[in-house]
Amino acid sequence: MREMCALRCARGGHHIKAIMTRTPRRTSGSLRLALPNHVEKERPLPTRNGPSKIPQRMPMRPDESYTEFRRFLKGRGQTLKSLSVPDGLEAALEFYRSFRVDDASHDGDGFAYSCSMPFRERGTRFELAFFRLFKSANGSFEPSRLRLSLCFNWLDVVRWLGRPDSGLPQSNHYAWELPDLGRLREVLEHDATYQAIIDRSPKTVELRFEPLWGVYG
Repeated sequence: MREMCALRCARGGHHIKAIMTRTPRRTSGSLRLALPNHVEKERPLPTRNGPSKIPQRMPMRPDESYTEFRRFLKGRGQTLKSLSVPDGLEAALEFYRSFRVDDASHDGDGFAYSCSMPFRERGTRFELAFFRLFKSANGSFEPSRLRLSLCFNWLDVVRWLGRPDSGLPQSNHYAWELPDLGRLREVLEHDATYQAIIDRSPKTVELRFEPLWGVYG
């Protein structure tokens, strides 16, 4: 005997058909669920620590970027404190690939890195920073940025570079479109300062959403 029943899908309110098949010699039935063709399955993104469940290029507002990045790290099984230099690079790049900002100008949804020695509220330190840069095309939001900084004692970096008399070189590079990320990564991985710190543990890791634009300040 065949009985038809309708179940409601837990997500999205979709209906699915359940076909219960029974035979006279069995006291229990086997349940087959057939998902309708129009129900789109979630497509996980590959990540360093396994698949991420964040769909590609989801929209966000600039002021949501701090919260979204923290949630993004949690989905990868990471925290700010756990990030190494390569981890920080990979997380920052994938976050840019995964989230977009609507109503941005041609240079209003970019990615950049900077090796520099800025002065911040806790004093001067050496910083490898990754930036999301936001600028509106129609004034719907103010210029701003999300900064992920991996911080080191600048005297240590001078020693690792092996050239204390020439000081610390500064460098940066921008990407405004997804295809530009390959060139940015190539530039960074050939940067002498990046090579000097790639296997070193940062003293601190910071994430800040700031009313600034660009890699300076």
